[in-house]
Amino acid sequence: MALQVGIDLGSRALKVIAGRAKGPIFELHRAFTVPVAMDGEVEAGILDALGALKAELGKAPGARFGVSGKELIIRYTKVPPVPLWRLKLLMDFEVREMAEQAGDELACDYNIVTVPGSEADDETVLVAVVKEPFLAARHLAITESCGEPKAAMPNSLALFNAWLQAGALHEEQYVFLVDLGDRNVEIVLEKDGELLFARNIAAGGRLLTESVGQTFGVDLEHAEQIKEDFGNVTPKGLASYTSGKEEKVANALIGPVGQLSSMIQSSLAFARSQTGLPNLQVGRILVSGGGANLRGLPEYLQSMFHCPVERFQPEGGLDLSNLPAAELGEFNKDPGRFASALGLAVSGSKEDAFIVDLVPAPVKKKRHFQTRTVFSWAAAAVAVVFLVLHYMDLSKQEDVSRKKARVARSKASAAVRDRKDYESIQYEINRQNEQLVALDALSKRSWAVARAIRLIQQHVPGDTWIEDIQLVDRVESVPLPNGKKGKRSRLVVDVVGVMLSVKSQGVQSLTDMCQAIEKTNPGVSAQVVAQGKTEGAGAKQLRFTVEIDPFSGEREAEAKAAAKSAEDEAGN
Repeated sequence: MALQVGIDLGSRALKVIAGRAKGPIFELHRAFTVPVAMDGEVEAGILDALGALKAELGKAPGARFGVSGKELIIRYTKVPPVPLWRLKLLMDFEVREMAEQAGDELACDYNIVTVPGSEADDETVLVAVVKEPFLAARHLAITESCGEPKAAMPNSLALFNAWLQAGALHEEQYVFLVDLGDRNVEIVLEKDGELLFARNIAAGGRLLTESVGQTFGVDLEHAEQIKEDFGNVTPKGLASYTSGKEEKVANALIGPVGQLSSMIQSSLAFARSQTGLPNLQVGRILVSGGGANLRGLPEYLQSMFHCPVERFQPEGGLDLSNLPAAELGEFNKDPGRFASALGLAVSGSKEDAFIVDLVPAPVKKKRHFQTRTVFSWAAAAVAVVFLVLHYMDLSKQEDVSRKKARVARSKASAAVRDRKDYESIQYEINRQNEQLVALDALSKRSWAVARAIRLIQQHVPGDTWIEDIQLVDRVESVPLPNGKKGKRSRLVVDVVGVMLSVKSQGVQSLTDMCQAIEKTNPGVSAQVVAQGKTEGAGAKQLRFTVEIDPFSGEREAEAKAAAKSAEDEAGN
């Protein structure tokens, strides 16, 4: 996997971070700076420094580089919730209007900002716009130095992405990120990992340097060194100066620092208005960048904003073990200087990064051609070749298909005849089955009575008189699978008789008779269903009714088969 490179194009130094993502950790392989001359035109100095970048970095296509300052505009637009294709049309229309007003070609990109707690129905769209000539010059210089970059990104958004990778989450707090550069100040407002607001201010540490230069009558390089050595903006009540020179430098700095503080406060007021959260209270300010090294700056900002102010030093979520020793020392000396470069580098690998990619129009058209148009033409050519070959193949198959069709029609006619014969035979089978069912119903009752008579004749005890034999459809309740009870009809034979002489073993004789019937005739059940003594002709008699069920075995077999079938269906 190629290294992911971020290049922060500062007016005093280019800051470069190169690394690759390993899960949630970003592994740094390079972290270095390239100085930019302070004399002369600023942009020319940056482009000249990019020429020296080749020797340090080598070929590194796909890098992201930062843009900021007066050439960049970040604005916010409210739109109703619409599909992405309609959102693109709306944004293209708005950028065309801005280009007409500016009188110059503009490159743009946009992304949707989610504002937690906002009650507005419309969506907020962050639109970043930069002048095409400015963007194209930087894009070309980086291409010639180390390969074609992926895109440009506003440094303020890169600062937010760097905080996502290496910052500490302060839950339920509005956190204000402030990166103080030489010419620009990057401002970000976030809460719980969601970007709420981003802005850049075309002012920075150069204001302080120029004020020191005017106070001491020296050039910018000497003034910068004096500021670094003696600069101290600790509030008056807390400050203690080691020399008169330090106090003189502090007096020279307090005015420009106040201007920067006012600009930051104005940005916070703008953020409250833009997010629709007028009562928003900042819980913490994190400062980074080279300008954040000014002694007393956190205390000064804390006295102005009345909230904790800390340095943002990107350290968490990073693996520095692969950095060269010299670069490791430079990075550890002040990680905050590399915040924007780090954010640019991690933007391509972090899933929740806020991406706005600014690409010159000619490059965007070329990429569109390479990724879509060329493949569309190639796909069309392949489709034409496929259709020609497919037509030739279909022509060969046409004769075969016609022959098969004739054979199929012949087979279809034969099948129709066979179907008619089958239906005729099936009709006759069904008719005969109905007759068999009717015959079985008629014969079953006679057979049951005859079977019962034969069984009684074989097993009836002596001194017994049979008075009546009745065929009965006995209805009884049975449990159903759903837990309820149903009814079932049984065809049984009731044998009514009298034992003429009753002794103590009379009842037992009837029980033995039933058991003998069941034992010698599997599938038949017999039981005494009624009995009682009567007085007759000078002797006690035992009147009884025995129920004989010739079809008990058949019903049990049918019940077992039904239960087995239900279990199989439940298992499937």
